[in-house]
Amino acid sequence: MADEKYTLNVFQGDKQVGTGDSAKVHVDLEAKEYPAGTFTGELVNAEGAKSKRFDFPAVTVSLRRWL
Repeated sequence: MADEKYTLNVFQGDKQVGTGDSAKVHVDLEAKEYPAGTFTGELVNAEGAKSKRFDFPAVTVSLRRWL
């Protein structure tokens, strides 16, 4: 079970805002602080079974500067 691969889906309310494997997910967000519970997630296994949604902790997004 430790080697099983999962997809992580990220939601803001009912809108899915990101998806990816459980090790790397990209979500475009405005630079600001988001309180705990702003985003929820669910894990999906290879057979398509979904976990119960869970809350993410508070998230702080910083402005990234490209050189």
